[in-house]
Amino acid sequence: MQITLRAIWAFISRPVVATVLHGAAIWIWHVPALFEAALQQGFLHYAQHASLLGTGLLFWWVLLPRPGREHACGNAVMHLFFTSLHTGLLGVLLVVSPKLWYPANAVGSDLWGLSPLEDQQLAGLIMWIPAGLIYGGAALLSVAFWIQTSSRRHQAPRSCASSNPHRFTSVFTGRCCQASFFSQLRYGLGNDGGSFMARCMSPLACSRRRT
Repeated sequence: MQITLRAIWAFISRPVVATVLHGAAIWIWHVPALFEAALQQGFLHYAQHASLLGTGLLFWWVLLPRPGREHACGNAVMHLFFTSLHTGLLGVLLVVSPKLWYPANAVGSDLWGLSPLEDQQLAGLIMWIPAGLIYGGAALLSVAFWIQTSSRRHQAPRSCASSNPHRFTSVFTGRCCQASFFSQLRYGLGNDGGSFMARCMSPLACSRRRT
């Protein structure tokens, strides 16, 4: 049972799957017949909100940048861009449609001084522009996180040498070693050179030699 649940979670937590599930929930529940049925039947109403909330949480949990998932930032930007496109398209359809999609949902629009069609157009506009800005902002956040973590990885090896010309990074351990390199060239490696190499291969940082 545990293995089955882990396999299911591993599958649905893939960025592609999470994006498709979230997009499918949005479009399916905006089909007029299903939307109207959800307004009339309590079970469908709860199912509608549960599926939209569940797939939305899954979508953002999978795609938002966090430590340990730097390599997935590029894919996250692509999925966020795709989601902004299809949700924006749905919003545009609601804005430009001359027909009221959800007549049963038009109750109360007059409280805001709007006709039912204007209320639908306003909802589509909100889905199109403000929601699109949220997806775009999340994509920019992912790009910034990606660039920041990448620059840190590239600067780490150089920071050792930039602080001191006699410091260098061991190719074996990736750690900073500090030694009198010119004295090694002056006297030759010999026996002392062997201990010098051993220190650089050690997980401990090399101490500075005095010549």
